Amino acid sequence: MVLFCPNLWAAQIALIIDDIGYRSTDKRALELPGPLTFAVLPHTRYSALAKPLSANHDIMVHVPMQALNGGSLGPGALQLQMSEGQFKQTLRQAIAAVPDAIAINNHKGSLLTQLNPQMRWVMEVLQEQQMYFVDSATTKYSKAQQQALQHRVASLRRDVFLDHDPSPQAIEREFNRLVRIAQKTGLAIGIGHPYPETLDMLERRLPELQAQGIELVAISQLLRPQQLALNGQKPEGGQMVGVRASL
Repeated sequence: MVLFCPNLWAAQIALIIDDIGYRSTDKRALELPGPLTFAVLPHTRYSALAKPLSANHDIMVHVPMQALNGGSLGPGALQLQMSEGQFKQTLRQAIAAVPDAIAINNHKGSLLTQLNPQMRWVMEVLQEQQMYFVDSATTKYSKAQQQALQHRVASLRRDVFLDHDPSPQAIEREFNRLVRIAQKTGLAIGIGHPYPETLDMLERRLPELQAQGIELVAISQLLRPQQLALNGQKPEGGQMVGVRASL
């Protein structure tokens, strides 16, 4: 798939920090340098922490979705047993709880994202709300981008989870992999969490990206060209480059 990208030469990394809203200590993540994207859990005690940053950072709704392993999902979760009406109402309420959000991504969701009907409902709501979808890719069988394409909802898919293994050595290794993907393909999307080990690494490594020829970008810089392409428009000064995305 070929899309427009405003910067032909710089490799780009978009980095999403998930799970904002659980803890007051998430404030440290919000102080990281650069145009990071923050994925806020709806209806959580500290979800308002990210609101003051919406002028300079992209905010997403981190929507809980049912996983294969069962597990607790927290408030605002989308679940298999919901009717279409319940499902869509729950999603709309989650979006309303994070009013500055431009997109959503899935929290867990290894079961729900495999299911065409539920992913269709998600995209129908995003279409009406004029929002985007970022697939956290918690299963290789996700139908999210397929349904996004059918509903003309711009979408992206993450490349690397930085801290699935939260040990410092593993986080460093995954960040290095993210950098290699960006250098090889021109674009990489990473997801991390506000764990102390992750924040330690990011505080140290983010300032080094420019010297490695990598531009840290907000997720909207990758999504808005898609939306223009969906509408048959070309961004001013845009060049054509290949990215992993759904149109």
